[in-house]
Amino acid sequence: MKTILVVDDDDLLVESLTDLLEREGYRVVSADNCKDGLARLVSENPDLIVTDFIMPVADGLELVRELRALPEFQSLPVIVMSASNQGGAFWTQAKARPLGVSMFLSKPFELEELLAIIEQLIGKGEPGVGKGDPGNATLALPGVRLS
Repeated sequence: MKTILVVDDDDLLVESLTDLLEREGYRVVSADNCKDGLARLVSENPDLIVTDFIMPVADGLELVRELRALPEFQSLPVIVMSASNQGGAFWTQAKARPLGVSMFLSKPFELEELLAIIEQLIGKGEPGVGKGDPGNATLALPGVRLS
């Protein structure tokens, strides 16, 4: 089963993404900060990381910098999410690109868009696992809407 590491300090968002991705047939592990994310990275060896940009202590780009320093994770696909305003989003994308970030998503985003990106990067979840239909749900902050 393909494993996705979700790193975000928003517990509700992590829970919602975990529910969605598990329904799609992925194994999900999570961390709420960069330091714990790096520890989970090494212990779980995920196929993909989905990380928030803005977190306490160290941001998502610091996580990417540190994982790229480890030879076994230099080509690991990474999706960075951010609720930054439009100008901040462009700045973040410009900083993320040289680090080898696979995709940048501005919150809120369509769940179908996230799933399509994940499938493009690592393929579909494991066959035989119940596939929920996210419909036209939008992931929005501060609340998360999955229906």
